Amino acid sequence: MTGYRSRSSIYRLMKRSQIPLPIMVGGGRVRWRSGDIEHWLKSLPTQSYR
Repeated sequence: MTGYRSRSSIYRLMKRSQIPLPIMVGGGRVRWRSGDIEHWLKSLPTQSYR
């Protein structure tokens, strides 16, 4: 959904507070709320190509 393929890239963005933080769901697993990710994606700057 985000276009990022590596886990390290996602965690780097989390460390810089550039992506919403996940929630712990137990068993050492984390998940992101879809609404948080959708809001974050909509807030990213866009660029149009002419």
